[in-house]
Amino acid sequence: SFLPARFNLANLYYDLGENNSSIKVLRDGIEINPNIGELYYSLGLLLVEEKQLERAEKEIKRAIELIEDRPRLFYNYGLVLQNLNRKKEAETALTKAYGLAPSDPDITYALVIFHAQQQQWHEALPYAQQLVSLLPERPELKKLHLDIQSKQN
Repeated sequence: SFLPARFNLANLYYDLGENNSSIKVLRDGIEINPNIGELYYSLGLLLVEEKQLERAEKEIKRAIELIEDRPRLFYNYGLVLQNLNRKKEAETALTKAYGLAPSDPDITYALVIFHAQQQQWHEALPYAQQLVSLLPERPELKKLHLDIQSKQN
């Protein structure tokens, strides 16, 4: 029941490529400590790597219920939902992540790409502008911003 040791063991199995063992360690931890959001989050991320998106969605959703204000949780949840083609829910999760961490370039980029994939140029543009201001040294982001700007017109 000592959580740091459980996380270390799960990470060790992960590093050794033994994902099934890592999943078992995390699931056992959830049985012992069902109210620890980090266990669900770690399990969810591991299930994403295993391409088990439906199961990952459930685990990350439970983590969000237990850890309400972590931007990365909402970011990862949004990406999973997007891959499950649940666009409206994905947008809500990504927007929540952005609201919690507007200066996180990964979250901002995810919103740019999300809206661009939907050809929602008007919605993508402010995020693209924000992304350029966050990472002005990245010319590919300036190009992305200009591309979205041109498509909006």
